[in-house]
Amino acid sequence: MKNLKNQEKAMTLIALIVAIIILLILATISIQALTNTGLFESANKVKLETKRGQISETLGLKTMLEQSNNPGGTAEEIITATRNNVIQNKNELEKIGKDVNIEDISTEEDGEKVDVYFYVVVDKDVYKVDMSGSKFIGELGKLLPTIKIKNLTNTTNSITIEVKTSRNEGGKVEYYIKGEDEDKYELKETKTDDSEYTYGDLIQGKKYNIKVIAKAKNGQTAELTVDRTTEKLTGTISFSIPTWINGKASTTISSSTNYIIQYQVNGISGNWITGTYVTGIANGDVIYARLWDGVNLSVNYASQIILDKIGPEITINLNTTNTTTVGSVIATITQKDNQSGINIEKCKWIYNTVANEIGTNENSYTGTFTSATQNLILTSKTIGMYYLHVLSVDNAGNVKEMISKAIEIDLLLSATDISKNPKLYYGYTIENYTNTNNTDVGNLKWQIFYTNNKNVYLISETYINYEDIPNASNTLNKPLQFSGYYPNGASLKNILSSYTGSDNIIDIRLKELNSSYFNKNFKSTSNNMKAVAYMQDLNAWKKFKDNSGMADYAIGGPTIEMLINSHNQKYNTKYEFSAVNNNGYFVRENNNLEYSDSYLSLQRDNLYCKEGSSGADAMWLSSPSAKGGMYLLYTYINYTVETWDNLEVDYIGFRPIVCLNSNITFLKNIDGKIKINK
Repeated sequence: MKNLKNQEKAMTLIALIVAIIILLILATISIQALTNTGLFESANKVKLETKRGQISETLGLKTMLEQSNNPGGTAEEIITATRNNVIQNKNELEKIGKDVNIEDISTEEDGEKVDVYFYVVVDKDVYKVDMSGSKFIGELGKLLPTIKIKNLTNTTNSITIEVKTSRNEGGKVEYYIKGEDEDKYELKETKTDDSEYTYGDLIQGKKYNIKVIAKAKNGQTAELTVDRTTEKLTGTISFSIPTWINGKASTTISSSTNYIIQYQVNGISGNWITGTYVTGIANGDVIYARLWDGVNLSVNYASQIILDKIGPEITINLNTTNTTTVGSVIATITQKDNQSGINIEKCKWIYNTVANEIGTNENSYTGTFTSATQNLILTSKTIGMYYLHVLSVDNAGNVKEMISKAIEIDLLLSATDISKNPKLYYGYTIENYTNTNNTDVGNLKWQIFYTNNKNVYLISETYINYEDIPNASNTLNKPLQFSGYYPNGASLKNILSSYTGSDNIIDIRLKELNSSYFNKNFKSTSNNMKAVAYMQDLNAWKKFKDNSGMADYAIGGPTIEMLINSHNQKYNTKYEFSAVNNNGYFVRENNNLEYSDSYLSLQRDNLYCKEGSSGADAMWLSSPSAKGGMYLLYTYINYTVETWDNLEVDYIGFRPIVCLNSNITFLKNIDGKIKINK
């Protein structure tokens, strides 16, 4: 009985479990039946359609609003305004969907040109907004991706493309290329983003086919193709003006492009050097240059022949002014050529009297050079204007002639030289002798009167003005005028009281001027010797000396000894003089005659006698006459030496004598003028 009860309990438990299982099965079947009948699906679908309708309506209303705001606006203006409105009011869509994304405006779709539009993605649902309004076009994961070109550029050896994809999240982008003469595309790159890609190592001027494929994660694809031709490698090449150092040139190569520059010197078949600065170029070298982009070379070469077209530089420095003597002139010649350098073996010179260029024919030159800097000793024994001509030649063959400044070669004359040719030189005006103060003594000119082989004596060309006749040095006494007919003449009588006679003449140099008198130890206190003492008063006549020390002394006129010696030398006469007594000198024309006070006829030479209209008719001599104590010698306008006993006459004038230093020499120039060699 107990077992029977236990069995009944067991049966009840099993029945319960079976019942539960049956209920579970029935429940499953019921749920499945509900699902299969689309009750849940229908409800979700209705909800989704409602959501999509709301979003489309919202977007469409915004398009209509912007159309009403801008009735005459373009599609681009209205769609742009609509997009901006959607962005500003994004929260309206976010109330309907959680994830809202507004894409960029576009006019291209699947590689085709279409009206302006933009996409709005809400919870992976894609809506297209254009001028017709808005519509749902599908779910993001089920739509084809899009791809369009954002930028496309090319160079001579590359093509760069930048694409923009959409609905390609998690997908990839493949880049293909083939030449127009090729059959198959070659995959060059696979990327997972929209960054740009550059096809490199391309041939210049060739057409290439570009293909880009966007492969979405959902297996959908989109592709675009485009043709592009690479540029041809062109551009100008220029060379800078060569710079030269030590006979070698350098130049810089430049281009109008950014391509790489390569060059060679004197050929195009060897190794090309990459660079722009070329050095060590010799005259006549040819530089070739080309452009290179790393793959392609320019078709044409540029070239430049390096030539030294600049002539040499010549400097001539003389160790003298434009006037010199026959001794020598030292010329320092410097030849320089910063380009190809001096060809010293071709350089020549000549020293001549040609003032103009003689040309660049080397046969016209006689002298040669041994170095680019050289001293030349130039000599000439002939008076004239001389010029140094230098012909300089560089290693490029450029020639240049340079002429020195004029070198005046003067004849150097000493007192002895003058005495050897008195007929030529006696009477010459000395160009550069100027007494101490011309404003004090008038504008005087001075002539060579006589030389004793030691000193040269100058005489005033004209009678000095009366106001220039000096006072006696120890008194205020001065020669007087009284007739008024001779503005440059003066009487000596007024100064006689200022002197004692021959005792006043103590300077040995002055005694030598009247040597015949003083060597015989004659003495006199006569008026004629007092007059001589005045005319040889060195202090009274000192203003006729120069202020540079060229003159030893000055006196009031020549002595009879100076006059006759000068005349005999110049005209080869045999006139003689002699101091015969204390009173003074007698003269004679030759030794066959007796010494007397008779007239001595002179040549018609203004050196010794001045013709009329000179302010005086005669010139006082600083020698006494032996005829008597009142007699003084003079030269008259009739070219005679005379003696006169009346020291009161005022028709006789003064022509001072200047004794130059014994070391004085003279220069005679090409014009025949003579000047003191200072």
